[in-house]
Amino acid sequence: MVRSKHAFFKHHPLDGQIAVGDEILTTPYLIYDGFMLLHGGTVDAQVASRLLENEELMPLLDTNGRALAAIWVCDFSEANLGPHQELQISLFATFRPVPPIEADPFAIFRALMRQPDTHMVCHGLWNSTA
Repeated sequence: MVRSKHAFFKHHPLDGQIAVGDEILTTPYLIYDGFMLLHGGTVDAQVASRLLENEELMPLLDTNGRALAAIWVCDFSEANLGPHQELQISLFATFRPVPPIEADPFAIFRALMRQPDTHMVCHGLWNSTA
């Protein structure tokens, strides 16, 4: 089955275009099939603060004083931009100070569910295709 023919994608079709470099690409960016590995963890809070300061964001900390972060490893076999692989590093951040999230292996998920001001910020993204 070609996943792009699924009813969900017929209801939410590609309906726009965006210029990226010298190319015109379809939007929204849709992944129809593939695999993703998400590894959540923490990074040094001062380093995360420096990386987020130009965005006027502050890192979301856990109760150990570490900044929440994640690494994504993706293999997309069917996407509107063609098959490709991705590596992404994300930091979790807020626009205002919030209480720290309890430190444990599921802290990033708890932050996304229970802290409505949480934003997942892509710090770095590498693709196997242009």
